[in-house]
Amino acid sequence: MKKVLIMPAAVMAAALAMSCEQDLYLPPDWNYDIPYTPVTSEIHLGALYHNYTDATWASAQYTPVLNQTMEDGEVIAETPYTSTQVGVLTQQGEWAASAGIEFFVFPYNASETDNNLLANYEIYYNQGEMPVDVVINYSFSHLGLTELAGSGAGFDAVVADFKTLYTTVFSKPWYYRLPDGRPVIIVSGMNNDAYDYSLFVPAFRTAMAEFTSELQAQNGSVDDNAMNFYLIGENTANWPAPQTNERAARYLDANYTGRWYPESRYERWSSFYPFTDMAWSNWRDYAAGWGNDFIPCIYPEFHITESGTRSIDRSEENYTDFCNVAKRNLGSQRIVLINSWNDYTNDTALEPTAEYGEKYMQITYDQFKK
Repeated sequence: MKKVLIMPAAVMAAALAMSCEQDLYLPPDWNYDIPYTPVTSEIHLGALYHNYTDATWASAQYTPVLNQTMEDGEVIAETPYTSTQVGVLTQQGEWAASAGIEFFVFPYNASETDNNLLANYEIYYNQGEMPVDVVINYSFSHLGLTELAGSGAGFDAVVADFKTLYTTVFSKPWYYRLPDGRPVIIVSGMNNDAYDYSLFVPAFRTAMAEFTSELQAQNGSVDDNAMNFYLIGENTANWPAPQTNERAARYLDANYTGRWYPESRYERWSSFYPFTDMAWSNWRDYAAGWGNDFIPCIYPEFHITESGTRSIDRSEENYTDFCNVAKRNLGSQRIVLINSWNDYTNDTALEPTAEYGEKYMQITYDQFKK
């Protein structure tokens, strides 16, 4: 007679838990190590910049070096910095350049703080103190649009705004351009059903080409690409599929997701880097079918306190893996965005803090520029 082994429930539960901890519920094909990916040609790095003018630091886990006042090697005071303080932007630009970052992405919604940030940046640039360029993340919100198509009041408002911005922003030597001379801009609003990008983008490109011709008639030195924008769409969802905003995304030059995190999905959190690698590979291939780029956007940490969500911890190993996921999924322009330079809402910051120093800046340089 065969003996039946009866295992106590507690033992069975412990064994099951150990098994689950080891395989994380996932087959090996879905939970793999991210290999080192060498840099075979130049990668262009940008970092999203947060404009702190009256900053609230209550949720921050870290203390930026710029918040500290030092005397004889000792911290004598800690005061939240603002982006308009003398010396803040120049120090940040110097640090960013040392990490291999070529441009900051400044938010732009035509607010006084947005314009002051750009004005201060230009002053420092003209003084030879800013080694990185600028891209703006353009929001349509300040125009109060109820619709956006290839004609009409909304379209006319955007065109007029961009003509003004040519003088104040896009014509400047500090505005970032691709190697082929096209200025780079990020636009928000891909999830707005009132915006028809299939009509807006072609008409916008035509209007900008006509405006360029007008500029050239006044000044023959204006380049043909002066307003021939490389349009990057910003996905606002947290883990979107390519189809999420396809009605807008396919008409732009490139797309990225700045807040790519696993929400409450266990498998996306426990195998964040291979799952991201697979998702971004799909994104890159899908976007290529539209004739578009996919732009990876990475961070050293994503700390979130919303109920039911999971954070991505800061560690050298994790950030190195994320850098390699980005290198495995580059678009044709070989751009990688970092979210962020200085966001302490979700502690995604790359800039030096008292806790981790310049460690993650160095990893950025080593992974993308060596």
